[in-house]
Amino acid sequence: MTMIKDVCVHLDGTAEDDGRLDHGAMIADLFGAHLVGVYTNKIGVMMFPATDFGGASAEILTEMIADSRRAGDGVEKRLRARCATLPTPMDFRRIDEADYLLGWAVANLARSTDLFVMSRPWGPGKAKRWPDLVESALFDGGRAVYLVPPESKTARMPKTILVGWRDSREATRVLTEALPFLKRASSVILAMVDEHGAPDRFKDVPAAGIVRHLDRHGVKAELRRVSGWTHASDGLLNEARLCGADLLVMGGYGHSRFREWIMGGNSRAILTECTLPVLMAH
Repeated sequence: MTMIKDVCVHLDGTAEDDGRLDHGAMIADLFGAHLVGVYTNKIGVMMFPATDFGGASAEILTEMIADSRRAGDGVEKRLRARCATLPTPMDFRRIDEADYLLGWAVANLARSTDLFVMSRPWGPGKAKRWPDLVESALFDGGRAVYLVPPESKTARMPKTILVGWRDSREATRVLTEALPFLKRASSVILAMVDEHGAPDRFKDVPAAGIVRHLDRHGVKAELRRVSGWTHASDGLLNEARLCGADLLVMGGYGHSRFREWIMGGNSRAILTECTLPVLMAH
């Protein structure tokens, strides 16, 4: 049976650390899990021509790295003081790496945890919050991510959970990862947003089967057909508002290639607009 015993929380020294820490502590307390804060300190580097690498260039690069580490020391001190105020004991890890190596380090950590708490990677306009790290944890780490919206001020145990269900590998995978939450919820709703393509007779059979499967796990789920929406993401977000969901569960559709995150339009929209936490797995 899926259990949550290790939870990592991404920290970066910004104001959004508070929201991620509160959600991470809530989850760790809920499941009696081990909590680890992971501070990623991006080391500034510059590219120099091969013929120029030496002498003054090497000194500049060395000083840039030293400056990044010194700045990270101050952030780490503040973060450790903040972590000490949490009701849940937590370990602290720091990663000092250049941008292109941070993703590898985070994916490596994700493989030895059950859940990685991070920020929703996009926002209105060009707002971004470490999308490359979310990509690495989700696609390369192989575990679930719990994405906190910037609007979140108070973490609370999810009582009403909305699952974006479709007959796919990704949806099945995230449903398994979400089972610990689903078992503790008061209301679980499986929302199927009608999409063009497959005949109705092929949509209903797997959906009925997954409801029976959840029932055998002790989860009473309500199946809802959501119609009338051009984009599935709009239908899911509207359904989340209607049912007062505390958590949205959905598969992460897309793939990672050459450090570019190619996401399906619905996943990208959810991770730009959703104002409640999203549990996602690929």
